[in-house]
Amino acid sequence: MWVSKNRRPEEKGSFESEFARYNLRSTQEKIALRAIELASPRLGGRALDAGCGNGFGLKVLNDLGFVASGFDASKKMVSEAKKNGFRVKHGLFQKIPFKEKFGFVLSVSALQWVSLPEMQLVVKEFWRVMAKPSLASIQLYAKSEEELFEYAKAFRSVGFSVKVTQDNYENAKKRKTYLVLKKE
Repeated sequence: MWVSKNRRPEEKGSFESEFARYNLRSTQEKIALRAIELASPRLGGRALDAGCGNGFGLKVLNDLGFVASGFDASKKMVSEAKKNGFRVKHGLFQKIPFKEKFGFVLSVSALQWVSLPEMQLVVKEFWRVMAKPSLASIQLYAKSEEELFEYAKAFRSVGFSVKVTQDNYENAKKRKTYLVLKKE
């Protein structure tokens, strides 16, 4: 069983200040592309970027032909995404601010901001906004293998099938963890 000794992005200080200090574009876009590759959704159609930040994932989704929308908890990031021409709303995972259904949901480096006790609300919201059938791909930084399995268990509890993939498993600094969800 592994436990990460590295701090997650949100534990290093304000994500917005981290964002200002580092150019994350290429890293975030690569992670988004990998997440989409793992789910292999049919391209096009409606997609949601959950925890979209200033729009790195939205750009990738749009470039692939999706009609993409997004939401983020940071009003500053939502404002930046809107300046970049993206359709975004301010909102939380616990109450996703969209009524429509999506055929694909992407979430990169955002779900770990939600505490495990709140996950039951989150998984119900994912279920609510996802069409039937649909896919989701979530990249997150779990603190431990146990926490990762708790995330997967929460999504399974509402009916999703869940596949866990880890890239660079042996290297904690480069490890990327993905949950691919399927709603049938």
